[in-house]
Amino acid sequence: LFPDTAEVLGKLKSAGFLLFVVSNQSGVGRGLFSSSEVAAVNVELNIRIGYLIDEFQFCPHLPTDDCRCRKPKTEMFERIAARYKIDFRKSWMVGDKAIDIEAGKNAGLKTIHVMTGYGESEAHLANADYIAKNLTETGKIILDKH
Repeated sequence: LFPDTAEVLGKLKSAGFLLFVVSNQSGVGRGLFSSSEVAAVNVELNIRIGYLIDEFQFCPHLPTDDCRCRKPKTEMFERIAARYKIDFRKSWMVGDKAIDIEAGKNAGLKTIHVMTGYGESEAHLANADYIAKNLTETGKIILDKH
């Protein structure tokens, strides 16, 4: 976790945003770890940031499985939208990989490519609406455009 994670997510929650984590976890499909281990990491993450994430969704499939849930496809987004009545036109996808931005675009969300993590190495591949150097800048963009 970055030092500003809980603070930034807390500001977004205070502004009325619901927060979701959508991730590809092909390590499950490869037998490197189990779905229950992914869930346990997600719970621990949420504990550490003060339970700010409303829901975690992950795809356990291999890239070659051609499932509907693996980003850049949109099934995980569709599940969340149905459960929470989300309007994607007012929603954001933040990611450090080009596939995150592509998934957000495919689902009709505004997108921010954050330069942390894989961000620097994937910046030339991403076609995001906005680019942010870190999570603090990401939060400012979202709150300014809200």
